[in-house]
Amino acid sequence: CQQYRESTSVLENQPAGTFVLQVHAVDADEGTNGRVTYGFMHKDSTVPAFSIHPDTGVIVTARKFDRERQREYAVTVTATDQATDPLIGICQLNILILDQNDNSPKFENLRYECKQILCVSLSCCC
Repeated sequence: CQQYRESTSVLENQPAGTFVLQVHAVDADEGTNGRVTYGFMHKDSTVPAFSIHPDTGVIVTARKFDRERQREYAVTVTATDQATDPLIGICQLNILILDQNDNSPKFENLRYECKQILCVSLSCCC
């Protein structure tokens, strides 16, 4: 789980379905009992920001992100074996939203004072 925490990020403004990360868990059991499926634990009222493929563990975005609105998302990934009494492994990830240069510069004040400065040429400028 630690290796995923250090490299989990996605660039803002990317379309839904953008690859984020692939997780992988291993179960020592043989046969069906050793088959692992993946999912998320999330609160009932929240709309998931990411989706995970239950068989491959591939996590993709479920929508576009705006870093200026939210910079990070906490995600809890589950890995469940297929035994009669299934066991669940849990991994808490923080997915960082990386900044993209998508905002134009803006002047903060409506008025600015300009002082005349000496120029080398015949005219002066400010």
